[in-house]
Amino acid sequence: MRYVFCDEHMTFEPKGEDCPGKAESKSRLTIMPDLPDFVSPVDGKVVHGRAGLREHNSRHNVTNVADFKDTWAKQREQREQVFQGRDSSRREDIARAVDKVFNGRSKK
Repeated sequence: MRYVFCDEHMTFEPKGEDCPGKAESKSRLTIMPDLPDFVSPVDGKVVHGRAGLREHNSRHNVTNVADFKDTWAKQREQREQVFQGRDSSRREDIARAVDKVFNGRSKK
């Protein structure tokens, strides 16, 4: 359950559902609660909320794993392309290597 601001009215609804009684909502704002307090694995101190997490991360020069979500997905796609032979530079590398073996020189 969560609070959702739907077309100028705040409602409490199950997660994943649209605004109650509305086929399509023009504006929608979800209000998220603050992060619960937790003990830092870096220094053992208690971190309070999002502001505390930001300050803790900047003080210790660390980041949240969620910051890399898109980065890791893009790199996974690039690796799959290389392993499946869909990398455009792969053909050029092979042609250059074959030319070097047979002609004793490489094209640049």
